[in-house]
Amino acid sequence: MLQSDLSMYVSKKFLHYGLLQDDDVDVMAYYLENIISSGLVVFSVIGIAFLTGLYQESVLYFCTFFLGRHCCGGYHTRTHLRCYVLSMGTYLLFLLLTIGFAKVGEPFAAVTFMVVAANLFIFIFAPADSENKRFTKKEKRLYRRNSLLFLAGIDLLYLGCLTDICMGSFFSVFFAVLQLAVSVAIVKLLERRSNSKT
Repeated sequence: MLQSDLSMYVSKKFLHYGLLQDDDVDVMAYYLENIISSGLVVFSVIGIAFLTGLYQESVLYFCTFFLGRHCCGGYHTRTHLRCYVLSMGTYLLFLLLTIGFAKVGEPFAAVTFMVVAANLFIFIFAPADSENKRFTKKEKRLYRRNSLLFLAGIDLLYLGCLTDICMGSFFSVFFAVLQLAVSVAIVKLLERRSNSKT
């Protein structure tokens, strides 16, 4: 993979010039690979948002998703390429739905479905940790509390939209929360399937 090769190359250069110790090369390569992977997603989104003119919607979508991800956890792919493809695929789906809903007006039923489904999935399945870094009992309690607080904030926003307290479109936020909720549910369902096989 280009990212891992580039990360290791840069890390070894740091070692060569005495800026790293031998034990730190793999650690730096790991973090560089994650930075490069995240940077590819961010720059791709900026480019697509620029081409489509959907800046505000894209910012709301990604800020909500990453804030929720920080609170609730979610699905991690096994490779950076899969992560990129999945991230871009869901982002493009979001853009298509945003453009479609703008033409027909935001259907109340669709937004309500997203909020209800997100509430169910997050309440039942959150938080979801990664197989690479399991939560301690204390972390699990903290993430559970944070995921419920995040959900309460989303529900208040939804109620604000229903009562016209919040003006403007928040489809971006609700779609991001639904995507996050599905991601959390996938982690738990895959984990249960894996445990049932052993």
